[in-house]
Amino acid sequence: MKHTVQLQSILVATIFGAALAGCGGEPSEKDIHAAITKEQQATPELMKGLVPEITGVKKLGCKSDSNQAYICDLQMEARQFGKTSTAVAPVRFVKTSDGWAITK
Repeated sequence: MKHTVQLQSILVATIFGAALAGCGGEPSEKDIHAAITKEQQATPELMKGLVPEITGVKKLGCKSDSNQAYICDLQMEARQFGKTSTAVAPVRFVKTSDGWAITK
């Protein structure tokens, strides 16, 4: 009986821990793509030809900046005025109720 209670406690703790792990942590590459797409879609129509279009993103790594924020080093490919270039840049992401968002 004692072993059954201990086993149940361990099982509940494991399930609870796994559920919490899914809710926290740094943004995935998919989350980063979604945040960049959302940011690009928010660009005013008048500025669309002047702002570089991000055509590719690769997450190199992230570090925690606060409770719900991370600074991620990204390798980004951008196209502007018919030219494509690649650069590495740090970008800060914060977790919102709508998912991850880029912060200035």
